[in-house]
Amino acid sequence: MAKGTYKGSKSKTPPTPMQGLIRAAAWPIAVIATAFGCPGAMALPVCCLIARLAARGVEYDAKDPWGRARPTDLRGDASYRKARNWLSDPNVLLPTSADAAVSAGLACLSCLPVRGWAGILQFLGAYVWLQAFWAERRDRTLTAEGRDRGIRQRRTKWARRQVPAILRCMLPAIPVGVIAAALTGLVPLAFAPALLMSAIPMRRAHKAARRQADLDYQAAGLVWKWAEGMDKAVTKGRPGSVMDTKKGANGEWLFTMTTPSGAREWATQATTLAFAPQAQADGLDVGFALDGMDERRVAVAVATTDMPDLGALMDDETGLAARMIIDEVRVGACYSATPGKVSGLKAAATRDGHVSCRSFDLNGTNADWSNIDGDWLKGSTDPKFGDWMGAAGLVILVDPSGHGWIAVDDDWRTMEFDEKACARLRWPKAQTPRGDRSMAAYMEVLQRTKREKAKWSTAASAFKLSPPVTLRYTDETTYRAERGWSLTRLPMTLGGDGSDVTAWMKADFRPVFGDSLVADILPTRSGNGWSRRILDYVHAGRAGNMSMPDALRDLDGSGPAERLLARVLVSRAFANTLRKPAFVSDPRQCLKDGCGTLWRVDVELFGGVTAADARKGENHVRALAGADVALWEWIDDSHVVLWAGDRIPPDVSDWRSGRLYGKAMTLRLSQCWAQAGAVSRDGRSVETAELGPGPNGMVRAVFTLPAGLSMDKADAATSTFMGAAGYGYMKPFDVDAPGRFGLLLAERDPLPDRLLSDWSQLDPSHPRRVPFGLKDDGSPAIWDVSKTPHLLASGTTGSGKSSVSVTCALAMLRLGWQVAVTDPSKGANDFRPIRDRLIAFEDSLEGCYALLQWAEGEMKRRARLIKENGGGDFTTLPDGVRPKPLLLFIDETNSLLGEDERPLPNPNDDPELENANIMLKWRNGLRHNIGLRLSHLLTQARSAGIAVLLGAQQLKAGSLDALPAASTCKEMLGRVFLGNGETAGNISTAHVREANRMLRQAGSMPKGRGLYEPMGGGLDMVQCWWSGMGDDLVANAKGIPAAEPIDLSDHMPVRPDVVGAVDEPAEEAIEEDLSFGDDFVL
Repeated sequence: MAKGTYKGSKSKTPPTPMQGLIRAAAWPIAVIATAFGCPGAMALPVCCLIARLAARGVEYDAKDPWGRARPTDLRGDASYRKARNWLSDPNVLLPTSADAAVSAGLACLSCLPVRGWAGILQFLGAYVWLQAFWAERRDRTLTAEGRDRGIRQRRTKWARRQVPAILRCMLPAIPVGVIAAALTGLVPLAFAPALLMSAIPMRRAHKAARRQADLDYQAAGLVWKWAEGMDKAVTKGRPGSVMDTKKGANGEWLFTMTTPSGAREWATQATTLAFAPQAQADGLDVGFALDGMDERRVAVAVATTDMPDLGALMDDETGLAARMIIDEVRVGACYSATPGKVSGLKAAATRDGHVSCRSFDLNGTNADWSNIDGDWLKGSTDPKFGDWMGAAGLVILVDPSGHGWIAVDDDWRTMEFDEKACARLRWPKAQTPRGDRSMAAYMEVLQRTKREKAKWSTAASAFKLSPPVTLRYTDETTYRAERGWSLTRLPMTLGGDGSDVTAWMKADFRPVFGDSLVADILPTRSGNGWSRRILDYVHAGRAGNMSMPDALRDLDGSGPAERLLARVLVSRAFANTLRKPAFVSDPRQCLKDGCGTLWRVDVELFGGVTAADARKGENHVRALAGADVALWEWIDDSHVVLWAGDRIPPDVSDWRSGRLYGKAMTLRLSQCWAQAGAVSRDGRSVETAELGPGPNGMVRAVFTLPAGLSMDKADAATSTFMGAAGYGYMKPFDVDAPGRFGLLLAERDPLPDRLLSDWSQLDPSHPRRVPFGLKDDGSPAIWDVSKTPHLLASGTTGSGKSSVSVTCALAMLRLGWQVAVTDPSKGANDFRPIRDRLIAFEDSLEGCYALLQWAEGEMKRRARLIKENGGGDFTTLPDGVRPKPLLLFIDETNSLLGEDERPLPNPNDDPELENANIMLKWRNGLRHNIGLRLSHLLTQARSAGIAVLLGAQQLKAGSLDALPAASTCKEMLGRVFLGNGETAGNISTAHVREANRMLRQAGSMPKGRGLYEPMGGGLDMVQCWWSGMGDDLVANAKGIPAAEPIDLSDHMPVRPDVVGAVDEPAEEAIEEDLSFGDDFVL
């Protein structure tokens, strides 16, 4: 509209309000015309129609808060709109509502003064005007105050259910009307009573519609009053029409309002706060909430600022809903939630004649029930962030089935619940205590859930976690230990916000729950795996639990409480050690009651954590779990088994089963390898594959090398491993499996310090198997001549090397051998007591030369004999032809092979010096010849049944290199090395490293103790037999017949010629050393 003009006119001056005068003039015309029998009622609709056409509006000289033009003359504007809107809806003339019956009845009465066809016009005029009048009365927007409120009273339709009542009212009126018409002759009287009486049953509905319109009108007036009282509109759109207004018993209003510009701009805290000052000026509070999913309507709640009695409030459904919406706006805004309409308030329980508990729903809010439970109902009393309806003193609980409960307090046992009605409202999976399905128990669980969730909300926020959504009290279990302390396990369910049980396990909630000794999170099993959303909360308060152990070392017993506490301690230790917590299964107690404690726990690793990470932190895990000992069983990269407690008993009777004992002992050795550093890059150590009893009281263990660990590195760690395992003695053995090696283990040296000869072990049927001592594995040390044709017996001074030679000689004599002995250095004193049993006893260099000359000749003779008898070797000769086997013992071999001192200088041709040099050269020549013959024997005599036993002081690496074909000679020798000395030269090069280890392991050794290395075999620690000296040796030789000495005169070397006449030196007396040098002293 152009500024300065008026509705219905182009004039710039205010129009004369003709519509009112025209409508007013209709009544006198109608009355006068009717009095003269004319259809005067027709003047009423005709004048209203003329007024509608002639109506002129008032000036729109103002603006509303939204910037829209409006008049200041509201009464003139109302008059204009009444005229312009007269009969704007022709449908009001249809008889679809009860008002048509009233209008028709009154129109009939208006026809009484009029006769004929004029009566029909009178009826029509009256009926049309009356129907338009009723429509104008119902339209509250045609009033000065209601122009913007949009309130129109609902037209009362005919109700099918009221047909019987309508008929009851009409039937008596029909005869009355007919009689009246017959008596008076006025036909309209026949219809008027029935028509008017038919509307009586609809009067109640009409009054209800009018009351509702009045309430809507008043409610709209509140909103418009507050909106127009603001300096500036807070919404883009104006308030719309109001409907479904309800008024509470304590001054509350609850109604629905349309919002042409959209509902969401109204359902905000900003809008509510903008309206608050206006409402509070009237002693009221106001709140706006979304009405379900309808984006064009909001629910408006108005309540007095004074809180009524809670009992009266709970009885009033409208007042309660209104106050809940108002507070919902406040609490929802704290968590960015759009408020929704509170609906479905149903009485659930009563107390003392008042409703004490109701259920309710929320429609339109974007907050789900889990958010409401976790954020809006945390138990806070803060004025701004306090619980929903907490300031009013009411209790709100969230039901898991998706609705809420509101109650006057939480004394549920004093309330009388409608169990049947509530059964449809409660969650079918309710976590009530076993055996109590009452609503009081159900509400107690909800109340406890609320209280616990409030605690969990605070606790979880400290670790940036979302609180659990479900506390499963049905599965809550308390475990009590024999010592009086107890633990409670409560399953909980996490929400779908991405929370993971591992994040909860990492958190330590004990400080949050300050009265707790235990407040830990454990995962739960789900099928063959672990659930990521269902967890167990294990809790133990301080009251009554002061005797509860806090370390595995103190946790004995095997009951459910003890197992659960062990699981908690281990889980906590892993969570505080690794990047990601480990999932710990139910532990098992391995030891019997009273025998200590050792828990076996399966542990699964997740989140990229491997066994190598666990290996690095094993000491930390053990310390945090409170264990004195810990064993680790590595299943794979993500699965380990921890054995932890206060001890690992060596006695199998202390264990609950032999299988557990054997496994623990196996793991103990594996752990000792780890402590020794025998660990691969991925953290896995040498593992024990087999463990069992071994020979001679030792333990037989087979170990597996992890991938990436060499045998050399394992060898290097052996000594440290033995110290960690508590073993003082070790002997390796071969294992026929790749990647494995075996060890015989003992706490101490299994060999005795002294061992007398045991001739009962001789087997005449095997004369070539010569026992001479005891090996560390308990088996006899045997010189098997068929495999080891020759033997070198060497050792340090005093080690007993001579006694082993004597023992071998005695054993071979008893087995039918011939024995020849020579020792040009010390005179073979050890053999002197039994020289009559020997076929040769040569204690001089010449005799040694002659003996080896003879032995070589004997070897050749036997070779010819073998050849003459078809070939083969000594053993294939016929019994009547085969000579006895021969042992040739040569003592002090290292001295024999070396040369005497160099010739003396003789510048003056001194005869004595010359003769001395001649003899020196001659003796050196004998030594070279002896070495040559010895080399031949060592390399060729094997098949001839001739064995050579060499005795020597501790050799050096190259001592035997003086022999011709030294390399071959050394390959034909077995070795016995007694004492703890340099092994190079005394043990073959291949076994020097192991020999050194064995000697280091042995430390100080008794006489007769040493290493035995048969040809082509391994290396054994042996204790050689002691055969005695002097008379004891003679006694040991009892039963051995005397031997016929061989004649060596033909083999004796010729002495060289000397210069001049030289007297024969007197025969040098041989002095016998009664101590027998390095031999044993009884």
